[in-house]
Amino acid sequence: MVIAGLTIGYYMAYYAGIQIHHRRFKRMGQAAA
Repeated sequence: MVIAGLTIGYYMAYYAGIQIHHRRFKRMGQAAA
């Protein structure tokens, strides 16, 4: 159970990081355009 919880937490953090990076990249793209 502990391992499963850590895996889920890591996955959520990784997914959140992608969302933040995607938003920044999208903003940079709009600014460049």
